[in-house]
Amino acid sequence: MWKRRPGWVAAAALIVAVLVAGSSSAGQNAASSRYDISMVDYSFLPKDATVFAGSTVVWTNNSPLVPHTSTGAGALWDSGFLSAGLIPPATFSRTFDSVGTFPYVCSLHQLFFNMSGTVTVIAAPTERIFLPLLVRNASPL
Repeated sequence: MWKRRPGWVAAAALIVAVLVAGSSSAGQNAASSRYDISMVDYSFLPKDATVFAGSTVVWTNNSPLVPHTSTGAGALWDSGFLSAGLIPPATFSRTFDSVGTFPYVCSLHQLFFNMSGTVTVIAAPTERIFLPLLVRNASPL
């Protein structure tokens, strides 16, 4: 014989609602995340980055003696000189709202050291797949 437990069903429904709400906010967080690129010696680490639209890329000069820049192709952006040896290190950030490929260089070291990289921006996910929990509204005695 089965006895109905409406309180248990209501609690399970609440858990499902919280999980659905949490999955949508997780999608928003992924779309507005931070991505770090380090400037070390005469290179960007990592050299190439793929991020979601709405993400902010932060370049940090971790070189103890060498100043650097982050300059977008066609002067789309320019960090100016990021001084070396500072504590905390000098940083520059840019938010990428448009989908596309954005090459960049260190304007001081592109010629002799080929200090360059690419930020590839892809569309942020618009939907998350949610698999509902199977809820039994009756339990054995």
